[in-house]
Formats: sequence, C-alpha cells, structure tokens
Amino acid sequence: MKNLTLLLIICLLTACNPSNRNSYGNSLKVIDVEDAFRHPEAFTLADLGKEQSYIPLETTDSSIVAISSITAMVVTDRHILIGARTAPIKVFDKTTGHYIGQIGQIGNGPAEYPNGTNFTTDPITRKVYVRISPSKQQCYDITGHFLKTVEWKEAAGGMIIAPYFLDDKIYTYVNIPTEQTNNLSYLYDADSGAIQDSLPLRWGGDIPAGKSKLVMPLAGAEMLGGMAYIVQFEDNRWTYGSQNNAAYWYHDGELCMKDFFCDTLFTVKGFDRLTPRMVFKMGSSGGFARYENSDVMEDKYIITRLMETENIIYFNLFKDMYNVDGWMKGGSNPPYCGIYDKRSGRTKVMKSVRIESDREEMPGFAIYNISTAGELIVCYQTEDLINAREKMPESEQPAWLKQLKEDDNPVILLIK
Repeated sequence: MKNLTLLLIICLLTACNPSNRNSYGNSLKVIDVEDAFRHPEAFTLADLGKEQSYIPLETTDSSIVAISSITAMVVTDRHILIGARTAPIKVFDKTTGHYIGQIGQIGNGPAEYPNGTNFTTDPITRKVYVRISPSKQQCYDITGHFLKTVEWKEAAGGMIIAPYFLDDKIYTYVNIPTEQTNNLSYLYDADSGAIQDSLPLRWGGDIPAGKSKLVMPLAGAEMLGGMAYIVQFEDNRWTYGSQNNAAYWYHDGELCMKDFFCDTLFTVKGFDRLTPRMVFKMGSSGGFARYENSDVMEDKYIITRLMETENIIYFNLFKDMYNVDGWMKGGSNPPYCGIYDKRSGRTKVMKSVRIESDREEMPGFAIYNISTAGELIVCYQTEDLINAREKMPESEQPAWLKQLKEDDNPVILLIK
C-alpha cells in the first residue's frame, strides 16, 4: 500500500502509450469517446439493461417523499433510502416498495443529524452514514438504530474532501486540491479514526497559489451526481469538483477508482497495487490539466460522473465547463451522456441526458444514480406515469400502473 503513488505514474504512462497496455502487460479496454463523438447515436432503455424492475413506493402518512434536486436517494441490495432537508431518511423495501421506517431524527442531539440529504451506505456492512460535518458522521443500521458517531481527523488539505465508506473503512478524496494539499486520498479505520495509508499528490507547481476568488455551484445536480462546483483561483485558472466522493466505487467485489482529471479506471487491489482496467480515449476532446484557463476548455469535455453495471459503463460529460455565462443563462452548457458496452466494446454518445423508453407511451427519463448492487436508478414522477397510462391500452398496462393514484409516491425503475 506504500506504492499508491503508482496511480499517478500509470496515468501518465497510459496517456502516452499508443498500445493501451498497462505496466503489467495487460491490454486495457478502450472506451472510445473520440470515435463516438464523430458518429453520435441515440440509445434507449434497452441499451442500458435487459432486466427492468418498476417499484412503486408505498404511500402512507409517514412515508410521503418527493424526489428532486434537493433530495437524496440511495439504493442498496435490499432497500431504497430517500432523504430531504427537513425530513428524516425514509426506508423502503427494494422488492415490494413497502415502507419500513426511518433512519434517526433531524436535530442537534447526540444521535441526530441536521438534514437528510447528505448520507450514504456501506455496500458491504449496509451501515448508513449521515453527515454532521466533513469529518463527522452518524452511523445507523438499516432499521434506524443508532450505532455510533464516526469521527476522524482529516489530514488532507483541500477545498472539498469527501468520504467513501467500505467495510468499516473510510476512503477520503480531495476533489479540489489547493496549495495546502499534500495527499490526494487517505484511508482511515472507521472505528478508531486512525490513518492506515495515503496517496501523495504529485502535481508539482501546477496547483495555483493563493486563495480561490470565485466558487460557483452548478445547476443540474442530478446530471453531475450531486452538488458540484467550478472554482477560479487568483491566477485566473479554473478547476471542477464534486461535493460527493465520485472517485471510488464498489463493483463485483472490488474497489474501483477514477479521478475527474485522469482518463484511466483502476481496480484497487489491497492498495499496494492499482491495476488499470479501462481508459477513456478522448482524442482532441481531452488532454487538459486539473487547472486551466477557461478558453482552454471551450472544446473539451469533462466526465462528471461514471456508473458501472454488470454489462455497461454509463457516463455524463459536460463541454466548456468553465463558461460562467453559460451556467448563468442556462442551456449553454448542454450535458451529454454515453454508454460503453463491456461485452461488445462499443461506445455510444448522445447530446442529451434524456433517454427514451422502449415503449412510445412511457416518458423519457434521466439516470438518477446507481445502486450498490450495480443497478441504474430512474425516478418516475406519478403525474408523468398517469399521463402515460392514458395513452396505453388497458390490456397492456401492468398492475402497478393501473393502481397508481395522483398523490402516490414516485415509482423507482431499476435497470440491470
């Protein structure tokens, strides 16, 4: 684990290696975004996965929820959790949609949390972690029973540092490094808070000196995987970062990793061996540094989020990320989405994040998130589904759609 600096070395080797082979001699799978941009192609629900489950969430006086950019949803292998700023986190059964209960309470007490929008779950232990501060979280089991307060002394320096919880360990990641940043990532023990290892930052003199002069939150949190920011420093260079920990994810029994500003996806094996798995071939659309002047990014695309299922990798891209006027006016920085089919090796990209259903009557949708079991998550508002029902022959309506009422909770679609 002392060789975590290998990550940065491999990033450079991969970017310069035309044969796309890693240092272990293995061929890397190439996600050819460059070619996909030359031949844009719309895709539909069927391209995302053949297994599709619609889950109407039970509606009672205690279980009413609303899904929007100011709420949060996490789906595990067994449960659906939804939280809001002024309401505690609600838990539903993933198979039936039945309401189970809530996680803790909103408040300032020793077993409470300030709002229900900042939470996550451990894919292995299934514990629920709710944010109190950047390095302090309340820990509950899935029944809502308070377990403990988890606290650690964050050693990393930077503007936005986010944790990822896995098997009672905490992987923090610096999403926006500053001149105070010496390490990009730390590994902590969740029980003791002790540091177990770190990934040194090796950006040389690239980090801007001085403080930031503009921090701008971006609209469209759903397409960015949560609240995200562009930041301008005193030397006029910009960078991008997310409030969430987007660098790590757990897939098929392994910890995976990708930095916003590195085109390579890694498998983290014991943390003394970071093995490249795949690489995004961006061509002229890539090739930028973590800190750039805004004009450099006019024709460049940043991959803002990535979600991996058994058969595909889904990703979002934004062009001209540091165009402030575009963000202020809205619509000038259109999001793109893409998929890479791991079976065929084919990549598709389209200039939209709205994906059409395979049935003409059903509304289009955007991907909300991904479950810890590797299922893409879609949230359908009841009104949209009722409108779709009116266009669909009654004989073709599934039972859950026939029973849907105007005031019911949203319906969750899981795609695998």
